[in-house]
Amino acid sequence: MRLRINPYGGNLEITPPPMLVIGGERRQVKEPTDQGPFIRSYGTRLKQRMRNYLAAKRSLTVFRITKLAVEAMGDEAGRHWMRTPKAELRNRAPLDLLDSANGVSKIARLIKESR
Repeated sequence: MRLRINPYGGNLEITPPPMLVIGGERRQVKEPTDQGPFIRSYGTRLKQRMRNYLAAKRSLTVFRITKLAVEAMGDEAGRHWMRTPKAELRNRAPLDLLDSANGVSKIARLIKESR
């Protein structure tokens, strides 16, 4: 018997060991003992989910703000504007400020003013 922990729900599952048929005989396939199943704690899974959520949120924010810039200034000009440092942003590029809500609102305001 093998004990398996579901990493997404924490449920325990007991599964029979895999069997291999060799020459009509059924033999149990053994796993190496030094490489047991890797079990992550609930806290580790929660941290990974939070990192995934924040990365997805940042990607969506970058997409939305870049889309605003492209709509306001045109394709190449909007992308160039997002990468070029601005005096209004203390000589930082708009893409560098998208990590905070305050930075996103400043960039959106600058884009709307440039229309």
